[in-house]
Amino acid sequence: MSFHDNSKACKKAIRRAQEKWLYAVGELLVSAIRPLIPVDTSSLKTSLDYKVDIDKMEVIIGVGEHYAMYVEFGTGEYAENGQGRKGGWMFKNYKTGDLIFTRGGHPKPYMRPGFRSQKQNVKALLEKYLKEIGVEASVSFKKK
Repeated sequence: MSFHDNSKACKKAIRRAQEKWLYAVGELLVSAIRPLIPVDTSSLKTSLDYKVDIDKMEVIIGVGEHYAMYVEFGTGEYAENGQGRKGGWMFKNYKTGDLIFTRGGHPKPYMRPGFRSQKQNVKALLEKYLKEIGVEASVSFKKK
């Protein structure tokens, strides 16, 4: 009996499972987050998407609008971390041209609750794709 090295085939199968998992997680999270996004012009909601970086083995969920973090974390006196501008300010409404006074906006989180609601499904997907290549695994996540 001679030795046959299957390590390359095993690594390739694991990598394919990882890739399938990353794309599935991207789809899952976008579908969970999108309904949580508050709508004014729908730009934020329609710009939500994901990108898989195969080299880094990561999926990035994001929105293409510059104001996304302000919606998620709030602004001014209402900012989540308490570091927002105090005392209010004026801005010009881009739709009407009116000057408006504000003290900021309350946070309307959508990303974090969307992810948290899917943690178990993210784990289940990884277990599913590992099982497809013959690996029985129980997955857990640790906080960094």
